[in-house]
Amino acid sequence: MTQRTPSGPGSARQDVFDVLRGLFLVVMAVNHVPWAGWFFTTQPLGYPTAAEGFVLLAGLLVGVVYTRKFQVQGKAATTRLLMRRAGRIYLAHAACVLAVFAWVWGYAEFSGAGHPPFGSPWIYHERPWAALVASLTLIMQPGLLDVLPMYFGFVLITPMVLRQLMRGRRRGVLIGSGLAWVFTNVALPPHPIVSGLIDTSAFHFGAWQFLYVCGLIAGHASTEKSLPGWVLTPPPRLVAGLGLTALLLALPRYGWVDLGLDASGWEKLTNKNALAPLRLLNVVVFALLIRAWLAARARRGRTGLACPPLALLGRHSMAVFAVHVVTALIILGLPQWFAWTAWGPWVGPALLVGVMLAAAALAEHLAARGRRPQAASPA
Repeated sequence: MTQRTPSGPGSARQDVFDVLRGLFLVVMAVNHVPWAGWFFTTQPLGYPTAAEGFVLLAGLLVGVVYTRKFQVQGKAATTRLLMRRAGRIYLAHAACVLAVFAWVWGYAEFSGAGHPPFGSPWIYHERPWAALVASLTLIMQPGLLDVLPMYFGFVLITPMVLRQLMRGRRRGVLIGSGLAWVFTNVALPPHPIVSGLIDTSAFHFGAWQFLYVCGLIAGHASTEKSLPGWVLTPPPRLVAGLGLTALLLALPRYGWVDLGLDASGWEKLTNKNALAPLRLLNVVVFALLIRAWLAARARRGRTGLACPPLALLGRHSMAVFAVHVVTALIILGLPQWFAWTAWGPWVGPALLVGVMLAAAALAEHLAARGRRPQAASPA
């Protein structure tokens, strides 16, 4: 999630994707803590959240970067690089688990409250060592500690998917991934499966992999210069149709149109855990609208998107996300300082975003030191 990539084949690096990733990170973060509430961050345009955009964009960028590596370095070297990437994601997750475990156990033991902090996995105190092992082996994925394991799984399947794409089997990959999404929506409950130490997270992997694989296919096709013309430069009629579809999807979302469905019917069509059909359709519509916007900017010679703070967050998204997880759970665990105070709902998000920016600045500094040429050895 931190790879710096060009925006397209043969092009100079642009900040537009880093800015989008940074924006998605900020929106996700402020929605994870108590806050005063802005329409902008709470699904303002229909069903999708920032999470869907982030997953799709992650697949797109991995498709661009690792298709190029596959072309230059071959299958074996690319697979090794992806496995190293998966290892880094797992280590980031393990660091988050250990930090949250220390926070929950330490708060319960030393705060005098007599219980673990609010909004945190209490099982870390009730069954500490079993819960710690379950988290590190990915059997248990409590809230906010379920995202990095999902990305770990995405990267693990990437070499297999990429090999099939390089063999020209794009349609087969899309069909296979789509069937996994259908099976997940039909066969699994639209909520996490929680029983004892088992917690399957708020994201059904079989459904969300479809969004990631779609991004991967798009990134691969972009690098191979085989994207359809209607995607590269969406025609005005398509853009108008997409805009109308987005409007029609928003009408029932905000209760302006009643489709006569009960709560269970709406859950099957729109729930987030299984990336249900209306939600997925809404994501595709907005992805194509954003593509049309980028194409229109490119026609006017505007390929960049200047917002240095967001670009900084986007460049170091894995480190930023990991730090945000721990900080958000600490903020949630201190409602007497944040949720229950007059200014806390504003201070909490501001503090969280500030910590994220500090983490990104530190990661940038360390990356710059790593790129600095070393002095020649006297030997």
